[in-house]
Amino acid sequence: MEYLHRCLKKLHGNTIFKFHPKCNKLGITSICFADDLMLFTRGDVGSVQAMMDTVNQFSTATGLKASPTKCRVYFGGVDETVQQRILSITGFQIGNLPFKYLGVPLMCRSLTVNMCKPLIDRITSKITHWTSKLLSYAGKQQLVKSVLFAITNYWMQVFQLPKCVTKHIEAICRSFVWSGKAEISRKAPVSWKKICEPKNAGGLNITSLNEWNLATLGKLLWNIQAKADKMWVKWINIYYLKEQDFFVWQPKSDCSILMKNLVACRDIITQSGYWQAVLQNGFYKTSKMYMSLRGEKEPVPWRKIGFQNLARPRAQFLIWMAFMDRLNTKTRIQQFGIHTDLRCAFCPEQETINHIFFECRWTRSVWTQMLVWLGYHHVPGNWQYEKQWITMETNKKGWRRQLLKAATTELMYAIWQNRNAIVFAQGTREDHVLERVKFIIYTRCARHRTLTTHFDENTLYVE
Repeated sequence: MEYLHRCLKKLHGNTIFKFHPKCNKLGITSICFADDLMLFTRGDVGSVQAMMDTVNQFSTATGLKASPTKCRVYFGGVDETVQQRILSITGFQIGNLPFKYLGVPLMCRSLTVNMCKPLIDRITSKITHWTSKLLSYAGKQQLVKSVLFAITNYWMQVFQLPKCVTKHIEAICRSFVWSGKAEISRKAPVSWKKICEPKNAGGLNITSLNEWNLATLGKLLWNIQAKADKMWVKWINIYYLKEQDFFVWQPKSDCSILMKNLVACRDIITQSGYWQAVLQNGFYKTSKMYMSLRGEKEPVPWRKIGFQNLARPRAQFLIWMAFMDRLNTKTRIQQFGIHTDLRCAFCPEQETINHIFFECRWTRSVWTQMLVWLGYHHVPGNWQYEKQWITMETNKKGWRRQLLKAATTELMYAIWQNRNAIVFAQGTREDHVLERVKFIIYTRCARHRTLTTHFDENTLYVE
């Protein structure tokens, strides 16, 4: 391709060849990325003939030839007679906008919902191919945070997605997390807005697409401001800004839709607190701009439960649901008009979140044994009291607090899992819950030498 570039550069001295009207000042004849090549010329027969002669010269020298079935010619403001002559010279077919280039559509108009359909279809295909029935809530949450966000992020670095598209994608992700399906459902114990909040505010720190899209567009603003050596920035400065400051420049009616979108979000981004830090430090970080656009959130008292917790992610998800008061206990299900047996799975009492974890005779006994194992002389109370006590203890430092955090999380998950086995699978009460929790904690702490020194044959040394 370097040889082709040198051949095309010789066209600069050819009197017959004329540049594309928007490429003349920079002398652009081609853009190449990997095996994708775009050629630019004025829409007249002489310029196209000179361009094809150069391409044929390259093919003769290297043996590399263009495939006519894969090549297209895109016209703008060219007479139909001239178009037919150009098509006969090139042997290519006529193309229409928009077309896909490097995975995203190239168009001259606003991005529409139909243009975003490949993005939505790709996300949906990912979800339908995953065996969601074998995934826990935490597993589905992680897939949304990594795989699905990565697919969307690629588009958002180029376009400002329509809000109806981002809303639809978030609805798909929400349905996948709670139901494991791509079909949009209203089944959501916790709102998506709450889930997108940071962990210290009681959320799961899943990225909010609208704010992230603004943050990625802010990166383009910063590049226009500071990356004058990039070719696309040079092109914008020559054909649009014309030595004007972008932050006071106003687009004309025939301006690119991307430039109009950048101007539309310019004031929002520049008014954020992080933008001033960008101007001072000379460095732009999308994640910090995102946090600035999200604003400060009021922290929840139990926020440290989710940080540096050695318990399994599925157990951490359950205790998060418990602290959000969204576990589907029998009394909570009845509030939605679903009639069910309200008796606890372990005793004849009514099942509430307070009862299932702390007031039931069996669970209280297990909690007491676990606290003794950890070296705590504490009598379990009701749910509200225990939330405050666990929060207060886990805010302290020391290895015992780390173990208390992990043991509390894993024991609540074990109790809830045993409860579900009895309610939905006609199982029986497990008599070795605490032993299983001890083993899980020991294996999870195995990579932390400061914690494993306090274990000996499943017995915790108490200092």
